Amino acid sequence: MISITPLFRSIDIEGADTNLPVLVVTTSFSEKSSLATTKVIVDNYLSIFNLKEKYKRIVIIERYPASFKERATTAYNAAQLPRSEEDFHPEDVNYQVLALEVISWLFTLGLDCIHIMGKCAGSELAKFIVQESDYDQLLHHEGKTISIEKLILCVPGCRTPELLLNHPVPLLCVWQKDDPQEFTWGPIREDPERYAKIFRDHATLVTFPGCQHEIPVEVFSLL
Repeated sequence: MISITPLFRSIDIEGADTNLPVLVVTTSFSEKSSLATTKVIVDNYLSIFNLKEKYKRIVIIERYPASFKERATTAYNAAQLPRSEEDFHPEDVNYQVLALEVISWLFTLGLDCIHIMGKCAGSELAKFIVQESDYDQLLHHEGKTISIEKLILCVPGCRTPELLLNHPVPLLCVWQKDDPQEFTWGPIREDPERYAKIFRDHATLVTFPGCQHEIPVEVFSLL
């Protein structure tokens, strides 16, 4: 039987208070990338300072359903195409639908308070999840709510991060200095400057040494 649900990797933090938030990680969409990011999380989450006082659980989207990955890839590829600001952006519609699906998954896990960490295209997905919340950063689904307390964007592949200005959730963005990834809007190594102009004092922006397109391991010391 083909599973239509994502495969989550869940890590319970032994001894943590049950009222603490859950760290939700939205990986990028290919299985290779998702598994690589999962390994970074699993290998480094214990370096989070006072972990037992920060999170009760870590939930990683380790694999996406095949149909989801196909649609996400179509959306991401569409976002790579050059266009003017006046053009219709089909990837926005696609990402919104995908974000709503992920939100429904999160509610099936019984989550009530979360921090979201996204990697590359998973950062764009995380951004759209936040954009589905109300002004109090609450997600709503069938009479239940999930509170978003923090957003962490790692090597983000976000075409329009400025849309987060409408959602005052605490924001941390991190990059690796010599990341070779390039987007239509330019090399990712130039994005910290772009984000600094957009967010000014509304976000924490940090660039670590490194040359990979992956979550910098140093980010765990900032969580």
